[in-house]
Amino acid sequence: GDFVAPTAALNDSGGGGGGMGAAAGASGVPKHSTVVQRLRQRIEGFRRHHNNCEVRRQQAQAQQIELDRQETLTLHQRCLELKAKKTGKQRQESASRNKHCESEPPTGPSAPEQRSNTLIA
Repeated sequence: GDFVAPTAALNDSGGGGGGMGAAAGASGVPKHSTVVQRLRQRIEGFRRHHNNCEVRRQQAQAQQIELDRQETLTLHQRCLELKAKKTGKQRQESASRNKHCESEPPTGPSAPEQRSNTLIA
């Protein structure tokens, strides 16, 4: 935008120098330069507010990304632990089944059939 006008507005609003400006000021309608100056001040206020909010939003977003990353790592670790626990438990069960099958003498079906039945169950 054109930011030279506010200084010109300050020079123009100094006291009844212009015919049209003085008439507009006398009728209660603010001069064009005064309106533009007020609008620029409001826009600048909005810009500052937006910049402050933007900084806070970026900080909050960075914090949320970090929390999500930590949660993902925690869940991944828990998943790996459950998988390891499940695998370890299955190995222990299969080892105890194998020991159980090997300790008993085969009665009825042959030993290979009994072992395959145990694995299916």
